[in-house]
Amino acid sequence: MLEQIHQHKYHLAWIAGVLIVLGLWMKWLGFYAWRDGFLMAATVAAALPIAIKAWQAARMKTFSIELLVTVAVAGAFLIHEYMESAAVTFLFLFGDYLEARTLKKNPFIFKAIGGYGPAGSDLASRRRNPQKNGCRSRPGRKQAGSPPGRQNTG
Repeated sequence: MLEQIHQHKYHLAWIAGVLIVLGLWMKWLGFYAWRDGFLMAATVAAALPIAIKAWQAARMKTFSIELLVTVAVAGAFLIHEYMESAAVTFLFLFGDYLEARTLKKNPFIFKAIGGYGPAGSDLASRRRNPQKNGCRSRPGRKQAGSPPGRQNTG
C-alpha cells in the first residue's frame, strides 16, 4: 500500500489541485460546507505521501522537512484553516514533482556547473587525476587551478 502511494504521489498532487479549485469555486458560489469538504479532501490526498515520509524519517530518528510540513498541516487542520493546509500540502508535492522532473530531464546538471557531482563522478576524478582523458601537461609547469607553489610532477 505504501509503495502504491509513493508511486502515485504526483497523481495525488493533481487530484489535490483539482479539489482546491473545486473548493474555491464552492466558496465563490456560497456553498461554504462544500468548500470545507473539498479542501479537507485535498489536504488528506496531498498530505498522505508527505506524512508517510515524515513517519519513516521519525522512525529513523531523523528530523526532516516532511515532518515539519506534517506538523504545520496538522496544526492548520486543527484550527480549521483548511485552505492553508490544502495549499501547503499541494505546493509541497508540486515542488517535489518539479524537482523530480528537472532531475529526470538533465541528471548531469550538477556535474556541468562545477563538479559538484558524486565523489566517483567523471569530473571529480579528472580533478584528482589530471592525466586522465588526455589532459596532460609538461613536467615542472603549473596546472590551471592548482594551489600556488604546487608544481606538476608529471
